Amino acid sequence: MTNRTTRHIYLATAFVVLSQWSISSAASAPAKITSQAIYKPTKEDITHGKTQTERMLHDLPAMRQWLTKDNPFYDFAVRHYAADAQGRRIYWVPFKEDGWKTTGCNAISVVATPNRAGSICIRKVDFQTGAPISANKAWACFVFEALNTQNGYRYTKIISDARTGVLSREQFILRGAEDEFRNVIEQKRFYKQIVEPWARRNRIKTNGVEWHSKSPKTFEEEIRLRCDRNAYPWDFFGDYYDNYILNKGKQGEP
Repeated sequence: MTNRTTRHIYLATAFVVLSQWSISSAASAPAKITSQAIYKPTKEDITHGKTQTERMLHDLPAMRQWLTKDNPFYDFAVRHYAADAQGRRIYWVPFKEDGWKTTGCNAISVVATPNRAGSICIRKVDFQTGAPISANKAWACFVFEALNTQNGYRYTKIISDARTGVLSREQFILRGAEDEFRNVIEQKRFYKQIVEPWARRNRIKTNGVEWHSKSPKTFEEEIRLRCDRNAYPWDFFGDYYDNYILNKGKQGEP
């Protein structure tokens, strides 16, 4: 199965010269996405969610270090594996290298469609340090990818607009990056409102950078920091467009 991949957006802490390029014209094509009613998981969905959560914890035992009695993570994982916004179940899948789609990221996710199950996978070893992935980074990865799969209907709409010619290649790149940035903001909110208070109560040290706590407040600020056209989001979403939008026959993609 070919994966629709998402990756974490890490901002450089060094000084970055702001680009003068404007996104207004490139992002101006219509991409109206209707809101979705929140699906309420059934008992069977919750059982599925618990099974997938336990499989993830088995493969990544460091994540259990954060499962205190008052932890907010286990139930969050169960709910997000149980079903996405449209009631489609999400599965845990062990991480496997898959060319350009897994380069430079610690986690990837697949959005569920009528013809394909959704999934999340996280590396056991941090691609940057070569060390076993920590509880902090693993949970940060999971929350981000869970938000991606939960809100997958938005990305599916972006792909549809690109394939029907509503979005150009550059517009597709910007829409894809903006969609992920919305999940970055949700992840940062989760960290500030839930993770930090929990960590203080339990005297557990966290690294907010891995939760995008230092990310810009707006997508306009974010994209102006992305001056390098050979880096994210230009490389990743550009490769996706070239491989799966222009070539509609690629098997396994939405």
